[in-house]
Amino acid sequence: PITSDQIAILLIFLVLIVLWMTKSLTGNASGWAALFDDYPANGSVTILMAILLFVLPNPADMKQKLMNWSQCKDIPWNIILLVGGGFALADGIKASGLSDVISEEMSLLKSLPYWAITPTIALVTGIVTEFTSNSATASIFVPLMAEIALSIDQHPLFLMVPAGLGSQFSYMLPTATGPNAMAFAIESLRVKDMAVPGFCLKIIAIIMLSIFMPTLGVLIFNTNSSVQT
Repeated sequence: PITSDQIAILLIFLVLIVLWMTKSLTGNASGWAALFDDYPANGSVTILMAILLFVLPNPADMKQKLMNWSQCKDIPWNIILLVGGGFALADGIKASGLSDVISEEMSLLKSLPYWAITPTIALVTGIVTEFTSNSATASIFVPLMAEIALSIDQHPLFLMVPAGLGSQFSYMLPTATGPNAMAFAIESLRVKDMAVPGFCLKIIAIIMLSIFMPTLGVLIFNTNSSVQT
């Protein structure tokens, strides 16, 4: 059966979700963040709820708090740092202007034959996603591909879909995605244990995407049609 301290933690988690959802609302309704000039971020709310765990008493033992430092030390911080480092690296790519440099280099797509566009995009995004999170990689490359597609007179989806899917080919390194980091830390794997099979999976995925996007993708996304700009 669920214990009283577990119920307390569940309530804090539910409050966290409610605060996330009501931070900013749509339409004419403004969220609670408007009271603070929209300064608080989602991370601020998360930290506040984490602090409450060390402040609120444990219902099962009022002399103890819901969480203490000895319990906190058992948290797999290496996973948090691995995943957080990936997001930080993605922000650094944007802030440093490296994303603009990548955008300029990706202009070589103009000179590539039709069949080589998909594997090139999948290869580039597949490499970048190993060092940043897959969601961050997609947020960088998908809008970028939409702009490049119009400049080279291609349907945006013909470039955006490979960029979006390629950013999910995160099979090789622990930093690529959360599940990779968890498996790496919990199972005590070596980087080699993930990199070798991950490389094989990545090659297979790129080949399959390169085959299906110019063929089946044309039927699904109608990428042969002209786009009005």
